[in-house]
Amino acid sequence: MSLDLVDVSFVYDVGTPFERMALDGVSFSIEPGSFVGIAGSSGSGKTTLVKILKGLLEPSSGQVSLGPFCNVGLVFQCPEFQLFESTVLKDVMFGPVNMGFESEAAKCMAIEALASLGLDSSFWGRDPLALSGGEKRRVAIAGVLSMNPHVLVLDEPAAGLDPTMHDLVFSLLLDLNRAGKTIVLVSHSMDDIAQYCNHVVYLKDGHVVADGTPSYVFSNSEALDAGISKPSMASLANDLRNAGLPIPSGICTIDGLEKGLEELFCCDRCTKENKRVPKGQLKP
Repeated sequence: MSLDLVDVSFVYDVGTPFERMALDGVSFSIEPGSFVGIAGSSGSGKTTLVKILKGLLEPSSGQVSLGPFCNVGLVFQCPEFQLFESTVLKDVMFGPVNMGFESEAAKCMAIEALASLGLDSSFWGRDPLALSGGEKRRVAIAGVLSMNPHVLVLDEPAAGLDPTMHDLVFSLLLDLNRAGKTIVLVSHSMDDIAQYCNHVVYLKDGHVVADGTPSYVFSNSEALDAGISKPSMASLANDLRNAGLPIPSGICTIDGLEKGLEELFCCDRCTKENKRVPKGQLKP
């Protein structure tokens, strides 16, 4: 079973002069084990949608059907600011303890979550506030994972990280996804969404304007915000098409562009090697 949103709307400050509709008739599904990207410009409704998925807000109208996803974990942007305990282990144990687990069980859950993010026993007794930015990010994610959510929702998980830590965080998220965890990524980075997600939901002014694979969504340029840049590989592929190369449509990752170029030049080489051209008909 999937997690389904059907005609979901949300209005802030109902009945006041500040009344504002943040979501309007939003419908889409999240399949178990998928890696979903929620994209859109600022003010498109992404944050409101995330809070509804977590259960922090109830829709003004419409229906959210969780199916098997009875536990949704949310990692806020810059989650390291949520760290507060005296040691890493205590911080990651906080969620399970708060859920009612005994101390020893909570400790086992915390250790398993830390290990899944590459944080071994050398980190357990350290002050979480004294860690590096990337280490803090991993501890914060471990704190959510320790509660064993069926869906892990992350709001800009790599914001402010250097390229090395950025790649490490996404490598860990891919490992979690391959192990069966459903991941929902909220990001302004179209490159990250194109590279890592297999399903994209694009919001604009509270509406879903594109819903499907990254190739489909980022090929639908009419639906995207003018202020949002396409994935860099999609832009490069378009430039190559404009220069006369018959690059396939729907390319939005470096792997896709490499494959497209390989097929193009392989076919071109094979044609030149195998096709006999009558004398006098060769073109410069």
